[in-house]
Amino acid sequence: MQQTGIELKGAGGGNRNLDDALRREDDFSASVLDTVRALVLVIDHQGRILRYNHACEKATGYSAGEARGRVFWEFLIPPEDMEGVEATWKTLTADVFPNRHENHWLARDGTQRLISWSNTAMTSEAGELIVIAAGIDITDLTRAEEALRNSHELLNAVTNGTKAIVATLDRNFRYTFFNEAYRDEIKRLSGRNIDIGSSVVETFAHIPEQQKAALKEWSRTLAGEARAYEIEFGEEDVHRRVYFVRHTPIRDASGNVIGAGEVAFDVTERARAEQALKRNAMRDELLSDTAAQLLATDNPQSLVESLCRKVMTFLGCDVFFNFLVNETDGKLRLNACAGIAHDEVRKIEALDCGPTICGCVARDGERIVAENIAATRDPRADLIRSYGIQAYCCHPLTVQGRTIGTLSFGTRSQPRFNADDISIMKSVAAMVVLAMARIKNEQARRESEECLKRAQAISHLGSWDMDVIGNHLTWSDEVYRIFGLQPGELVATYEAFLERVHPDDRAAVNSAYSGSLRENRDLYEIEHRILRKNTGEIRIVHEKCEHFRDSTGRIVHSIGMVHDITDRKGLEKLIEYLALFPAEDPNPVLRVEADGTLKFANAAAKSALKGWELEVNEKVPGFWRELIAEALLKNSPFYHEMKTGGEWFSFCIAPVAWQGY
Repeated sequence: MQQTGIELKGAGGGNRNLDDALRREDDFSASVLDTVRALVLVIDHQGRILRYNHACEKATGYSAGEARGRVFWEFLIPPEDMEGVEATWKTLTADVFPNRHENHWLARDGTQRLISWSNTAMTSEAGELIVIAAGIDITDLTRAEEALRNSHELLNAVTNGTKAIVATLDRNFRYTFFNEAYRDEIKRLSGRNIDIGSSVVETFAHIPEQQKAALKEWSRTLAGEARAYEIEFGEEDVHRRVYFVRHTPIRDASGNVIGAGEVAFDVTERARAEQALKRNAMRDELLSDTAAQLLATDNPQSLVESLCRKVMTFLGCDVFFNFLVNETDGKLRLNACAGIAHDEVRKIEALDCGPTICGCVARDGERIVAENIAATRDPRADLIRSYGIQAYCCHPLTVQGRTIGTLSFGTRSQPRFNADDISIMKSVAAMVVLAMARIKNEQARRESEECLKRAQAISHLGSWDMDVIGNHLTWSDEVYRIFGLQPGELVATYEAFLERVHPDDRAAVNSAYSGSLRENRDLYEIEHRILRKNTGEIRIVHEKCEHFRDSTGRIVHSIGMVHDITDRKGLEKLIEYLALFPAEDPNPVLRVEADGTLKFANAAAKSALKGWELEVNEKVPGFWRELIAEALLKNSPFYHEMKTGGEWFSFCIAPVAWQGY
């Protein structure tokens, strides 16, 4: 401890000499050192142990008397680490402190303990380096957290000029000792300088709330309660920090409490980091739950209000609005909101794109962050300003490049959002967009499937999918109908398919498909008959498939189609039959083009052609061309009788206008 020429006054008010004051101060430090679980060492520049507390004795089995004056690495460091530790120590300079490290200590019984050290240094009057090390035995992790905090406290408590904030009071709340760190911190907290003998009551008299908090804690210690705690102290706009404080009663030889000691550390950054970690965990849980609910629902719009209320609570917001673009009139329709009166809600159920912040975001597809709204005159913010909102952030909901709505949050208690708040809002908006996009895609997929089903039904064309390795076959609904079954009536398998192939065609069909696999062909195609078992009806189908291979070239997957061509086959036969009619007709049949060229004549017309001295591909006589022109002009058939070759014929002259004859 730093020695100062001060005179301390006891509870009775009598003066004590300097030696007594220093003894009490040293006793306080020693009692703190020996009552905590942290290991505390003071080591000179040669590595010799100057101070060795009770925790060190317990951890190693060596007493303070045995350890004091010995070079620490010669008996506390394992042999395999000794050379490195010695080399590092001999190169130490003051500029590497403070620092932290971990190493193993070798106990008297040969066991090793892993110690986490926090180190600082000071220089003696001779300019030699003195290292103060505080550590915790982290071999047992269940004790590590508390011991580490104690080690940080004690490291700074044994010296002045460190980060430790140290002070003692008498029973009248007057300072009997404080170090520079304590004096400077009180100046920042209260704006006042303190001296030995200054009163805590007077120091904080102008800030009653802080005075009350300070006296409450000191009073508990002066009542004999030793305790460690964290406290947030100070005025918000001046200097408010989080401290880890250890209060210890100071007793006289009779055990009476004559004062109180405080060792404190400013742990604001750690507390803020812990708060940030906790907030991050809560944020991640919020976003995870939000994503899960949005992705699980078939109607994300219905969940927006409940989810956004949770986001509002987490962010400390007061309002939120969710608008969706009406595709019919292009206006914004209010889907959900919170934080404004019901009468106001009715006023904004429909908004034009443009005049308001939400309208501009919907129109332009760009986020708008409005800050310090009360002090601005942006006309776009007039609506939300009327609700008392100070900061407002509106995100577009964009699906496939098209803005479908907006999601916004506002607060009445602060003039701006921080980056993390905006990031959370953006994430929630993105999740809402993904959920809505998923629903739209799902609707489009279902509509596409329905269209495909209708198209297959109309064209009598079904599709199938075959997992060759797993022998798993999937039929579309139309395949079932082609086979005379209700969709899903039975489990589709290759064997079930073969059972519905006409018995006379079954072997050929099986050979064609199996052969395509065996011969490693890309395609398989065949026409065959099927037999509908329920009715005995025979249908004709056209099958075609394409095979797909894995990386080794093996066929693992087949996709194909089944087309019911029964009706087409019937029409083909009818067409074939009708095609034979002109040639087989016992009466003359002629086909003459519009320019009078004879293109066809059946056998029965040969006698007539002979009388006209006419051959196919020659021009018919002039009277015939007149008849043809008349038929094309009227665009209706008529009859005409004529004699040729000694025979009378009645001709029906019928135009076929779309064919040009």
